[in-house]
Amino acid sequence: ESPTKSKTISKFLGPKYEVLSSYGHIRDLPKSKLGIDTENDFKPDYIIPIRARKTIKLLKTAVEKADSVILATDEDREGEAIAWHLVQALGLDEAKSEKLKAKNYQRIVFHEITKPAIEEAVKTAAEAVASIRQAVLVETAGKQDAGDHRQQHRDRRREHRHREQIHASGS
Repeated sequence: ESPTKSKTISKFLGPKYEVLSSYGHIRDLPKSKLGIDTENDFKPDYIIPIRARKTIKLLKTAVEKADSVILATDEDREGEAIAWHLVQALGLDEAKSEKLKAKNYQRIVFHEITKPAIEEAVKTAAEAVASIRQAVLVETAGKQDAGDHRQQHRDRRREHRHREQIHASGS
């Protein structure tokens, strides 16, 4: 997540690994609209914010060259969310092109940034799990300040129901 942590981890792992930072969250729901498709199973409409586009481009280039990818975000919900968004944005679990073919990726967990802790985490790396998707969606949607958009959606639904009632009554 942070460039400082990635530099420290890089020193511990040595030249065999290229350690890059995502600089935190790399995808979000849009601020200009609800960002959740209420008509389509509440499917999120994630965007890559302008501030993260350069980072994503850099990370995609590194993924193209890598044999495998290790995600080393914090163990908390924010870290899990960042890891899941990285998997999605970098196409780690699906073949999007020949260059960005599905990659072997893992998620490491550690509780302290020390050489022994990092080395142990790399040894016992667990695969990143897609089941965090639902938790990420719920947390992101809950954080979005969508009061106006929710009201607009309710107003549209109310208007639609009203039109259906008028149509049903034959007026």
